[in-house]
Amino acid sequence: MLITFATLLTACSSLKIPHRDGLVDLKAPRILGSYPVVTHQENALNRPSNNVIWNYFLKEPDIDSTEVKQATHFTLEMADPKNVKASLYNGEHLLKTRLVKGKLKNGYFRLKHRLKWQGIPIIYWGLSSEKIQFGIGSEQQLYIDQSSTRNGGILIIISGTPDVIVSSTILPYKF
Repeated sequence: MLITFATLLTACSSLKIPHRDGLVDLKAPRILGSYPVVTHQENALNRPSNNVIWNYFLKEPDIDSTEVKQATHFTLEMADPKNVKASLYNGEHLLKTRLVKGKLKNGYFRLKHRLKWQGIPIIYWGLSSEKIQFGIGSEQQLYIDQSSTRNGGILIIISGTPDVIVSSTILPYKF
C-alpha cells in the first residue's frame, strides 16, 4: 500500500519549459492571434499526419469533430489572467467559443492540469497526467508544449511510462 501511494505522488507529468526568447507578454484583455485548426506535418515514420491544434484547448479531444471539419481557423484572446477565450471560425462565421482555465507562469499560459484516475487502488488502477502550456512569439507564432505520462498497477506490480514531451510551433493563420 505504501509503494502504491508513493507512486501516485510521483505519477504526475513534468512540463519542462524550453528557453524561448521574445515571448509576448500575456496580459488581459488582449487578442493573442489567429491560428489554423489543423497543421499538416510528417510523423516519425515520414508519413503525413494531421495535428488538430484546436484539441489542445478542449477538456476532451475529438468532441468538436463536426465543427473542426468545417473550421478554417481559431482565435485566442486573454479574457483575464486565469482564462483564455478560444473561438473557432469558418471564414468569418463563428462556430464555437470555449473558455480555457489556467494560469500565467514564466511567460506562458498553463492550462489546468488534466489528471485522470481509473480503477481501484491496490487491486487494479491507472493514472494519466497531462500538462499543456502555450506562449506567443514576437512574430505571433504559437508555441505549444505538452507533457503526458501514464502509470498503473495490478496488486503489487507497478509500471509506468516516462514523460512524453511534445513542443510545436504554429504559424499565424493567413486570411
